[in-house]
Amino acid sequence: MGLQWRDQFSVGNDLIDADHKYLIDIVNRAEVSLKTNYSAQLTAVLEELAHYGQLHFEREELVARAVH
Repeated sequence: MGLQWRDQFSVGNDLIDADHKYLIDIVNRAEVSLKTNYSAQLTAVLEELAHYGQLHFEREELVARAVH
């Protein structure tokens, strides 16, 4: 079934919430790749997760610094 976004996950910042929704999507795609034994797709999805995760945490740090 995968992860599903819920309003209670919201941190109150549209940009960060959008990132979290996209990260959930990536994790769900990784789960599908695992279940179907599609290793080439899994590799690509995990690379995307690593790259987007890094961008996301950089963005979160900027937001945190902006609001002290």
